[in-house]
Amino acid sequence: MNILNKIKNSAVIKNSLIYTIFSFINKGIPFLLIPVLTKYLNQEDYGTISIFNTYVQALFLIIGLSLVSSISVNFFHLNSKDFKIYVSNTLIILIITFIISLLVTYILEDFLITFIKLPPLWIYLSLITAFLMLIIEITLSIWRLNEEALKFAYYSLIITFFNITVSLILIISLSYNWEGRTLGITSSTIIFGIISFIILSNKGFISLKLNIDFIVDALKLGISTLPHHVALMLRTGADIFMITYIIGLSAVGIYSIGFQFGAIFGIIMGAINTAFSVYHMKLLKNCDEEKKILIVKYTYIGIILLFLVSIIFSYILEFLFSLMVNEKFNEAKQYIFIITVAHSFQGMYFMIVNYLYFKKKNHIVSLISIISVTTQIIFSYILIKTYGPIGAAYATFFGFLLTFLLVFYFANKIYPMPWFNKRGIK
Repeated sequence: MNILNKIKNSAVIKNSLIYTIFSFINKGIPFLLIPVLTKYLNQEDYGTISIFNTYVQALFLIIGLSLVSSISVNFFHLNSKDFKIYVSNTLIILIITFIISLLVTYILEDFLITFIKLPPLWIYLSLITAFLMLIIEITLSIWRLNEEALKFAYYSLIITFFNITVSLILIISLSYNWEGRTLGITSSTIIFGIISFIILSNKGFISLKLNIDFIVDALKLGISTLPHHVALMLRTGADIFMITYIIGLSAVGIYSIGFQFGAIFGIIMGAINTAFSVYHMKLLKNCDEEKKILIVKYTYIGIILLFLVSIIFSYILEFLFSLMVNEKFNEAKQYIFIITVAHSFQGMYFMIVNYLYFKKKNHIVSLISIISVTTQIIFSYILIKTYGPIGAAYATFFGFLLTFLLVFYFANKIYPMPWFNKRGIK
């Protein structure tokens, strides 16, 4: 009861729950598009959509340099006036990286068209989409930092609904193929990216006042976390590009559907972690031996339950797959069990990684991500060449497992817990 009262009365946890719930809704609504997409689009169309989304995610990191994270950090270190100047200087950096990316794209256009398999127009639309996504992300981040949870929630939900509505109209009413879905994404991002820019301007976050110290700080903080975010993106993005290159777009379309279903369990794990990681951190502060034993006991119970629930949940997802997905994508069902159980290790990772964050060992988390993802990519290439797309699913399983094991090892070195104490495992 004491824990429930703390949760009920905590503004931080209330806001975390709002972010989590609306984040889950925003990620869940596109999932409801699957029956429409698989009915009206073929496997190659779906593969092209997956390539477009993956490329935009990659550009989001390249242009963004993880600078949004530097904004979050400095919110707590700067006064209101200086924070606005800091955000403004961050936007100047983003405009510069966008222009550089545009020039590089122009120079490498032929190579990108061949490798990514997107028409020239969509190569450039991807750039614009990624850049404006960053503007939207900064706006949402500022609302989150100011604890304006409802503004954050409603704005992100409106963007998602606009995105889906445009996609449905173009695909169903106007008989567009993959372009219908990608136009839904780009149009919503362009419109709300411009609106976000206006919001930032009205709030005083847009100015030409340069501050070299702020620019250096933003680059230093952002680039230091970039390897971790790149590693996370490569966890799935590399598979998409390798399957495209080695096998083809149709195979990517099938794999993407199966992965999307299996990843639902990962979305749930992330939502739970967002809501309760703050409370976990509080437990670790001034944690005596008895409390450590109790934490270990419940962690073991959680690990066992996660694994068992992931297996049961995979069968539920396979049932939903049969109801939602057109039969021409039936081959995708084979990926659901492997990807779902793989994400149970992500849930276990969330249970342990907070020990490293608590000790401010973020660089170790980044190193672990780089090691595990690099290993996963190597395995993916070998297994895809040998067994086809299913090899990417097995490599993903191994990658999540390796990440969990490495985090467990380093967390226990840095924040020792009685993991092997008999009292802790009874």
